[in-house]
Amino acid sequence: MFRVKISNQFIVENGDLYGNHLTVDAQFLRRGGLEISYLQLWEGNKNFGNNTLGVYTALAKYHRVRTEKFNAWWGLGATYVAGEVQEFGFAYGLGAELFLADPLSLELNFTQSFINKETLYTVAPKLNYHKNRYIFSGGYEHIKIGSEHFSMFSVGIGVSL
Repeated sequence: MFRVKISNQFIVENGDLYGNHLTVDAQFLRRGGLEISYLQLWEGNKNFGNNTLGVYTALAKYHRVRTEKFNAWWGLGATYVAGEVQEFGFAYGLGAELFLADPLSLELNFTQSFINKETLYTVAPKLNYHKNRYIFSGGYEHIKIGSEHFSMFSVGIGVSL
């Protein structure tokens, strides 16, 4: 069994803070896989100028529960925070997807990383609409970077190969 899902979420908090979250999720064993994600944030601040932050995460995933209607997984890996931080850290993640009724599913993902005695986490619930190999989604992403919290709406598209 080999399956790859590529998804891209555009996230926005307001006109000054927005981002993009690209994820490649490969399942190459019956219960195992690898997820690589790239989160890029842009902030335009009139007082402090423009800021960007890139976060790269790789997780080795284990799909503990996998049925026709439900999938739950956990994973371990690493995160690299680019920009001014330029540090690696330990990361873990948890996630689940419940297939409600064809073509809808609810998905919830949580990833936490530990960088320089600080924590970075994302919580992302979303509603997915499946059409053939494509996935259209809308939801929410809560991101904590150090002591800063960001609540962002998301809209995206994905494809299963």
